[in-house]
Amino acid sequence: MAKPIPTIKCPQALATPEVKVKTSDDFAPVFTAGFTYDFTDRWFTTGSLSYMPNFNNVATVTVTDTSTGKELIKSTTKIDLDPLVTYVGVGYRF
Repeated sequence: MAKPIPTIKCPQALATPEVKVKTSDDFAPVFTAGFTYDFTDRWFTTGSLSYMPNFNNVATVTVTDTSTGKELIKSTTKIDLDPLVTYVGVGYRF
């Protein structure tokens, strides 16, 4: 007969966590180029291309137990974005 697996009983958590999120401010230019082309006086197409080079930011998440003031978790990450956004559309003027 197999022996039962022992279990460990843990007391109920007494922490009262508070979560704070901080991010750094950053500025990045956005370059946009676009066009509109009329097929007829009513039908048209449009498109654009936007680029934001080197947008860098830092985010920090901190979890603190408010009853003891003890810092439970602290995590920092660097966010690097280099997006290229495109748009193409077809329209009809009423």
